[in-house]
Amino acid sequence: MKNNLYRDFTKPRLKEILNPWQVTGLVDGEGGFNCSILKTGAGSTGLTVKLEFKITQKSHSEGILHEVKNYYGCGSVVIDNRSTDTKKYHVTSISDILLKIIPHFNVYPCLTSKYLNFNDWKKIEIIMSNK
Repeated sequence: MKNNLYRDFTKPRLKEILNPWQVTGLVDGEGGFNCSILKTGAGSTGLTVKLEFKITQKSHSEGILHEVKNYYGCGSVVIDNRSTDTKKYHVTSISDILLKIIPHFNVYPCLTSKYLNFNDWKKIEIIMSNK
């Protein structure tokens, strides 16, 4: 591996591809499986359930978020919090969550308590997809 001393970590590496366990490791450390229930007044319950998969990093390490986006082929990299100077890679599309995110973590599960969060999140997604 070449010397990373002068690498610009705000940019993705162009010739290297993340391996699946690296992605899982990023999520174990800086990721999350979020669920929001919003009162919208729409539908039979008036509630909308939103799922979000995300990984956050300080802006000076934004490049890795773009590598994760390239790895999954979906989602976006956006500002997470201006006051903490963080960016996030996130996926909110149910089809991308079903076809890309969940299959990844079924094969390459988190090694921390994020595993429990993923299983709870996956149960909510299953209920939503059975409507």
